[in-house]
Amino acid sequence: MQNLFTYIMAGGDGKRLWPVSKPELPKQFLSLNDSMSMLQLTILRHAAQCNPITVLTTNKYQVMVMGQSHIVHDDIRLIIEQKGGGTLLVAIIAALDALQQHQEPYVLLVPSDQYISDMAAYEEAILRCVAALETQDLLLMGVPVEAGYTGYGYIEPGVDNEVELEHIGATPIAAFYEKPAKEVLQTLIAKKSVLWSTGIFVFKARKFLEWAAIYEATYYNIAFKALKSAFCCENQIHLKNYENLESTPSIDSTLCSKIDNKAVIRLNSGWYDLGSWFGIKRWLDVMPQNAKKPYNKQLSHVHGVYLEAQKCFFIAGESVLAIGMSEIAVMEGEELKMLLDLSTAKEIIPRWQRQNTEIDSMVVVNEWERRPWGYIKTLAVQPKVCVVKELCIEPGAQTSLQYHKFREEHMLAISGNALFCVEDNLIPSIISKYVHIPQFHNHRIKNVGDTDLLILEIQVGEYIDEDDIVRVADDYGRV
Repeated sequence: MQNLFTYIMAGGDGKRLWPVSKPELPKQFLSLNDSMSMLQLTILRHAAQCNPITVLTTNKYQVMVMGQSHIVHDDIRLIIEQKGGGTLLVAIIAALDALQQHQEPYVLLVPSDQYISDMAAYEEAILRCVAALETQDLLLMGVPVEAGYTGYGYIEPGVDNEVELEHIGATPIAAFYEKPAKEVLQTLIAKKSVLWSTGIFVFKARKFLEWAAIYEATYYNIAFKALKSAFCCENQIHLKNYENLESTPSIDSTLCSKIDNKAVIRLNSGWYDLGSWFGIKRWLDVMPQNAKKPYNKQLSHVHGVYLEAQKCFFIAGESVLAIGMSEIAVMEGEELKMLLDLSTAKEIIPRWQRQNTEIDSMVVVNEWERRPWGYIKTLAVQPKVCVVKELCIEPGAQTSLQYHKFREEHMLAISGNALFCVEDNLIPSIISKYVHIPQFHNHRIKNVGDTDLLILEIQVGEYIDEDDIVRVADDYGRV
C-alpha cells in the first residue's frame, strides 16, 4: 500500500506500570513479553509496509527511541516533541506530515505498548480498514469486551445498513466513550455489541485535517505552526515548543465523537494492552491456553523456581521462589518493591493512579534522564528553592549553548576534564572549584577529555523546570 503511512506513538510519563516503569523509562521501552521491548515489537509488526515507519516521541526519549528502533529496523523516521502534546496533536501532526509525502495518504496511528499474537489477522484488519476508507473518514479497531474496566475506551456500534461496510466486516459507530465512569460502564457492558477501543486508528489524512480545522481549530493551528517551524535533520523532525498550549487532549475524547463518517473493524488477532496491570492480567490469563502449560513470565535477569505456581509475573533483581501462587505480580523498582494480586488489578490500580497525581508535589530523588551528550540524574529537589543534579558528559560531547530566565546555576567538576563556556569566557575545570552561571548568561560545558565528565549542578531559583532552557546553539538539532 503505497499511500499508507504508519505512525507509532511512543511518549508517556512512566506512571502506568509503576514501579517498573518510571519517567525516565516508560512502559514501551520495557521488555515484558519477549527479549525485545514493546516499541521494538511494534516496529517489527509494521516493518513489511512500503513506506518508512515514523515514531512520534518527545525530546526526553529521543535517544532511547533511536537506540531501540535501529536495532530492529533501518528505515525509521522520528518526529520529536519538546513535551508531549496529547494524542490529538500527535494525530494532526501525523496527518500533516503524511501530506508532505503523498497527495492522498492514509495514516495508520498505533500505540507502542500492545501485544498482538495473530499477525495475519492483524494485517488483514488493516486491509479492511483501508478498504472501508472508500466511504468512511475514520476507522477504529475494536475487540469484544471481556470485563468492565474504566481504563479503556468503549465503542458502541450502530446499525449496519451500509452494504459496502458489511461486505468488509465494518460497522458504523454510534457512540464512543473514553474511559467512562463506573455507572456509565455498567450500562455499556450490558450491551452485548459494545467493543473495547484498541487505540489503533486509520484515517484519510486530508479528510481528517478538514474535520480538525472545523472542530479543533486551536489545536490544528498549533500543530500546523509547530510542523512548519520544525528543524529537520536527516530522518528526524524536531518540533519547537507548542505555542499557547493550555491542555493536552486525546483524539478519543475530541475528534472521535465529532467525525460523522466513522466505523469500527472487529480485530480478532489476540490483542493485549500491556500498558496496564489489568491488560497484563488478561495476557497472562490466555498464556496457559496457548502454551498448553502453566505460564510464568520472567523479566530482566531473574532466576525463578516455580512449584505449582501459575499466571505469575516477576520483575526483580534477585532470585524468586514461587510456591503455590496464582495471579501474583512482584515488581521491584529503584525505590520500592510492590506485590500485586492481579485478580484485583482493575479495581485497585485506577484508585492508585488517582492518588498518584499527587506525586509531582513530592521530593524526587535519583530520577535519571538520557541526553544526546550523556545523562542527567536528579539527586534532590526542594521546590521553589533548588535542584541538585549530576551531569555525565561523554568524551568529545558538549551541552547546548543556552541560558535561563528564572534560575542561576552553580557547577562543580567531580571528575574528568571540562571546559566551561560562560558568555565569552572559557574556564577550564578545576576539581573542587565551582563555576557560577547567573541568569540570562549563555553557557555550555564540553568534555575535552577521553573519559566521562561528571558535573555536580545546583540550580537555584523560585521557578526551576526544564522549560526554562533557551537554546542558542546545539549539536543535536534541538534549537
